Amino acid sequence: MSSLGSRRSRAGRLAAWVLVAVCASPTGACRGDPPVLDPAGSSLATLEAEAKRGDATAQFRFGAACDEGRLLPRDAARAALWFERAAEQGHASAQTRLGLMLLSGDGVARDAAQARLWLERAAERGVAEAQYVAGSLARRGEGGPVDVEHAVTWIASAARQGIAGAQADLGLMLATGEGVARDETSAASWLRQAAEQGHPLAQANYGALLLEGRGVPRDDVEGARWIGLAAEQGLAFAQARLGHLHLEGRGVALDAAEGARWIERAARQGSIESQADLALLCLRGQGVPRDEARAALWMERAARGGLASAQARLSQMLEQGKGLPVDLGAAWVWAARAAEQGDASAGLRRDALAARLSSDERDAARARVDTGPAADTVDG
Repeated sequence: MSSLGSRRSRAGRLAAWVLVAVCASPTGACRGDPPVLDPAGSSLATLEAEAKRGDATAQFRFGAACDEGRLLPRDAARAALWFERAAEQGHASAQTRLGLMLLSGDGVARDAAQARLWLERAAERGVAEAQYVAGSLARRGEGGPVDVEHAVTWIASAARQGIAGAQADLGLMLATGEGVARDETSAASWLRQAAEQGHPLAQANYGALLLEGRGVPRDDVEGARWIGLAAEQGLAFAQARLGHLHLEGRGVALDAAEGARWIERAARQGSIESQADLALLCLRGQGVPRDEARAALWMERAARGGLASAQARLSQMLEQGKGLPVDLGAAWVWAARAAEQGDASAGLRRDALAARLSSDERDAARARVDTGPAADTVDG
């Protein structure tokens, strides 16, 4: 089981749990378009008549009215129909809106391949939102093959036009060398631009670069500040990182209670690493009252979530009766599961426990664990 101390020793790197590759799914990317109608504009009847006569702009505007549901009841299927008619005439905004609807399955059957086709057409015409989404689809190979070259081109173009998600993704790609030459200075610049727009992932990643002095001079206080902003927005891994910073007193006040509070917030969002960390804090009484029973509850959540170190530690707790009644059968089950993930010490415990149990006892224990409480029903 990795201790909190050993975890903190690894926090000097931009670990995957801090610098996370996330392709956003901005299915509302064009919702910020200016209103298509206002009380002084054309009447809906006039607009619909123009659309039926084949005017692409009218088709787009009437489709947007149907989609937005401000001047008439929302009808996504009707909106998609008008967007498609305008898109077929080359209307870039209609191509974008249609692509987003196809991607999300809003008003039409979800079709990632068709969504990508329409978004790529709009991207080629310079629509920033379409470039970002098309680039993200190309990056992860959704709706077609992975296409790193177009992904970088479109995401970079959208970033230059100020799309925060594209700036965040481009910064991450530059930081990790994904599809581009690694350039931490440029990565930090793009991440900061997105962070200043309030993008939580960019805030956390820019803060991580500041903490490690990668692409920017090291600044623990500023790094912690940016991670704190992301944590306040609810980003679980930023909450976890901020908690560890408080436990270390790095860039923020040394405050075990505050550290435990942030780690618990991440744990309650489902972060299995934070659940295991909170369990260890409860075992030690660090920042929270010492409580072995509560520690066992959180450790079981993390173990049921698949974290090998938590499975191994839970096995120990069950064998020793720490926070739970002694249960050698369940201890054997959790040791076996941790061993299956490569934990050598858990493998030794599994074998030692197996020697103390009959085959029937092991089968009963496995059934008992498998039908135990689901992780999200445990009240920690």
